[in-house]
Amino acid sequence: MSQLKSVLLLFPLIFLFACRERTLDLHMAPHEPKIVILANWKAGDSLSVRLLRSLDPFGKVPKDIALLHPHIQVRKDGQPLAAAFTYLDDGLYRSNVLLEPSHTYQVVVDHAQYPQAASPAMFIPQIDVSKIAVKRIKNVPGPFNVASQDLYEIDVSGLPLSAQYCYTVTFLTSFKDGTRTYSWPAEEVTTLADATCYAEDKLQREDENYHYWLVSPGCLNKSKEKLKFYIGTSVYDFKEGNLVPVYAEKIQLKVGIADAAWLSFAQVSNAQPEGRDLLVLSPKRYKSNITNGYGLVTTLNETVYEYAY
Repeated sequence: MSQLKSVLLLFPLIFLFACRERTLDLHMAPHEPKIVILANWKAGDSLSVRLLRSLDPFGKVPKDIALLHPHIQVRKDGQPLAAAFTYLDDGLYRSNVLLEPSHTYQVVVDHAQYPQAASPAMFIPQIDVSKIAVKRIKNVPGPFNVASQDLYEIDVSGLPLSAQYCYTVTFLTSFKDGTRTYSWPAEEVTTLADATCYAEDKLQREDENYHYWLVSPGCLNKSKEKLKFYIGTSVYDFKEGNLVPVYAEKIQLKVGIADAAWLSFAQVSNAQPEGRDLLVLSPKRYKSNITNGYGLVTTLNETVYEYAY
């Protein structure tokens, strides 16, 4: 009986020792601050680049992470190019260099407090507009709960791309009050039902915020499908107790060619956990093509189609 009492007394002691506070050592390597380079270079635009400072994952997040007073060098087709940069806001620097198709551009960034960082030499693709066919079908039934919507069939089969590039599609509808509606792919397009074949991404450039669909050429060339998208052309406004449809003044469609790194980056970014999920999910990859730094530079060339409602 005395032995049983001793065993019973031992269990609470084991429990107390097992539950005592312990120090968790993550063995994290010290963070080396580096330059972050972000850019999407579009044919015909001025070469711009957003420069930021990388953050220590265990440090306080500063209010402003823009990289100030950098020295930016531009190389075109491997040769130094004279470029004057103007600082706009939030780390965005715009140059006087116009991006031309069929040429490569590279930026090298120096700063007194950070190691030199550089983008790859990025090729600006050509685009043959005659190889693209767009068909608009007005006022069709579709997935949006709106008074009217259009269906756009985009045939890029005559514009075959290598795996180095991807197709881009984006829409922008213009309303008097600045409202915008969204595009959505038709269900019968099997390429856009395969998560490995496409990605959605938002690219903010200056005052524009476009929602891009990025599509793998391998999937599309294999299926021989046309890309089909619905676009909402109306919204509802509440007037005098009734819902009244308001119609778009203009619909803009952009079809283009982009560097495949953008598609890969968007797919990885879309898979990132958010919020409280970070506490339980393992870290995900981050795509970067910057040498001795962080970030991503991609290229784009696109053609624009505009329609009145």
